[in-house]
Amino acid sequence: MLEIGNPGMDEPAMERTHMSLWAVLAAPLIAGNDLSTMNAETRTVLTNLEVLAIDQDPLGAQGHRVAQHGPVQLWRRQLADGTLPVGLFNTFDHPLDATLDFKALELPGAAPARDLWQRRSLGNIDSHRVFQIPGHGAVMLKSGTPASPRATKNPRQVQRRPYLAVLSDWFGRRVVMGWSNRYRSLRKKADNYVDKHRQVVIDKMATCSSARPWKSK
Repeated sequence: MLEIGNPGMDEPAMERTHMSLWAVLAAPLIAGNDLSTMNAETRTVLTNLEVLAIDQDPLGAQGHRVAQHGPVQLWRRQLADGTLPVGLFNTFDHPLDATLDFKALELPGAAPARDLWQRRSLGNIDSHRVFQIPGHGAVMLKSGTPASPRATKNPRQVQRRPYLAVLSDWFGRRVVMGWSNRYRSLRKKADNYVDKHRQVVIDKMATCSSARPWKSK
């Protein structure tokens, strides 16, 4: 559960750090603060659509820490479209400057990036780009260019479904379709029987209604 907005976790830098880490980890986002009394800054953190999209990426791959240089941690995650969310986290209580470790991120060279908290594109960045990270704060980037939906995807970028799940889906559809077809067949037979013997049933009902009712002594 998120502690954003609660006492001790209500500073803007710490709130962004908490939200960034949860998004990189693909963790469930459950607000744990009082929504009726939260301030505008907390609301902005909790409703940042670009960060929420990272957390809710359909690939569902969990991010991990790839490097740490003193108090600065570097995290990355793989998204379904091939882009990389990158998080720089400062564990000190004062601002620090840091650069990206492209080797740890497995990036071959300069790549386009966007700052998700500043909500602005940074153009192409490389390992010489310096970022200032607030004390107990974070810098959240999205690096790379989204792959075309029609493009052939690298197996490392796609979380393939287990064979058992595929087989289960196929078998489940076969069972459901089988029962559905069986039901329609029985329903059709019943309708045909009623249509064929409708007059016989009506005559019997008329005979029963005209018979003398039973009386108790």
